[in-house]
Amino acid sequence: MDRLSAPRSPMLMFAACGLAMLVILPSANAQTEDDLRSLDQKCEAARSAALAPIRQKLARECEQSRPRSSDPRQECELELSTYGNSRTGARGNVVPGLFYDLPECQAAQAAWSKWDKSRPWR
Repeated sequence: MDRLSAPRSPMLMFAACGLAMLVILPSANAQTEDDLRSLDQKCEAARSAALAPIRQKLARECEQSRPRSSDPRQECELELSTYGNSRTGARGNVVPGLFYDLPECQAAQAAWSKWDKSRPWR
């Protein structure tokens, strides 16, 4: 009996069919990148809504602390326009922004993780 005898042949066929099914048939829950980007936009809209009152409050406090400035409102709003966003730390690490724990953001993160794990070429 040679190495390509009958006992190994069905296993090869089963593996080949399984691989073909993964490549040919799309997943029933597959989302397109446009769907995922839409979830990201919903997350960012929810974050912006949550951050807006905080930024406004900080801008008012900032304005009052700069009585000698020519346009304290504009300066403070510009400085605080990125408050709460993700940033790069001192050693190049990412410091996550505020409100990524909102349900919209958690749903987007879960969908991206699921999409990433579904990529066969990963």
